[in-house]
Amino acid sequence: MPRLLLLGGALCLLPVLQGCGPGDCAAGYSRRSDGNCYKNEETGSHDTAGDLDFSALAVPPSWMWQANSLMVERDRGWSFALDETWDLKGYTVPQLFVMPDGRYGMLATKMGDTADLSSSYYGRTLLTSTDGLSWEDQGVILRTTDFSVECGNKLQDGAVWIRSPDLYHVVMEGYEEIWADDTGGTVANPWTYFVQATTPDMAAFTPLGGYLFEPEVAEESNSVPSVVTLSDGTGLFYYNGDLMAVTEGGQGIRAVRVNPDTLEVMHLHEDPILSHEQVDPNITYVEGGGLRLYHTIFNQSMDPGSVPIYEKPGIGVVDIGEGFVPSGEVVFALQTDGPCPGMGTCFMDPTVLRLSDGTIVLYATYFGPDVGGNTMTGLRRAISTD
Repeated sequence: MPRLLLLGGALCLLPVLQGCGPGDCAAGYSRRSDGNCYKNEETGSHDTAGDLDFSALAVPPSWMWQANSLMVERDRGWSFALDETWDLKGYTVPQLFVMPDGRYGMLATKMGDTADLSSSYYGRTLLTSTDGLSWEDQGVILRTTDFSVECGNKLQDGAVWIRSPDLYHVVMEGYEEIWADDTGGTVANPWTYFVQATTPDMAAFTPLGGYLFEPEVAEESNSVPSVVTLSDGTGLFYYNGDLMAVTEGGQGIRAVRVNPDTLEVMHLHEDPILSHEQVDPNITYVEGGGLRLYHTIFNQSMDPGSVPIYEKPGIGVVDIGEGFVPSGEVVFALQTDGPCPGMGTCFMDPTVLRLSDGTIVLYATYFGPDVGGNTMTGLRRAISTD
């Protein structure tokens, strides 16, 4: 979910902020003539995605019994209708997965007292379900204070990588958020850290030292990771790349592979695989082999001063093919009926799950009227109609 600014009840994009002052780059970075802090050395290797065997890799490992719930049929999951009977107020940025005990899990941010750093707002909350429709709040499971590395005061979007039959690897973005009492808004350092922890049961966590990977430019911000486990066990992560970049070239959805044994990061492409107004990825398997990407489409470019692009924004979907890039045109899986608050969209942060009876459900952060017509911030659900 892109960083938000709340002013007078309206949601707006935060301006591009400078995380470091002149001559004050983070450790391992140096300031160049353009004013940005760049990495002194690259971390991880850079794959040539075209050299990879997509067909062989784009299937779940044979041991991954959870995959059936994280999969859509080739001809389904393209169109969704909003469930007009359900909403969950006060929760945002959902991420669905399958728990080690077979229940469905959802990581989310639960709204709370923004003046209290110990409130639920600053941690990641776990919800569980036996049917994927009714959810129980299990409380906050992780906070930035659980990590020994610097990661601000707030955990936000996350991904659950099923790294092996008995090991889950949770990756979340951490950043510093400060609420300004005089304006009622927020000011956030755009630097985002991908912190990580492992767990066998989604109850007891072992935080890891270091970050999964870092932005190549210090003042830019990677966010919203999503992951599937490829047939060779590597984690394929899609994420918002440099979302607050000054230049268009750094923005958009990016992709990396992560070695499950060494955690070496292998960048698949030098440039984003989707343009900068398409963000918040959620990657799923396609039955019979292949991958599909759900994501947020904004009605305006992320560039300052740009003009609206989409009249009615919403949730986009596209198949992923050779080279781990889109293999067709992006279409709308779920669209708004008209103007919405915030960044011009009612829906963002999509996440998809296939239930035991074959129903495909999509959950998303929602800004707009609830089932009773009152304005809400929370989660809404949509059901596949194809």
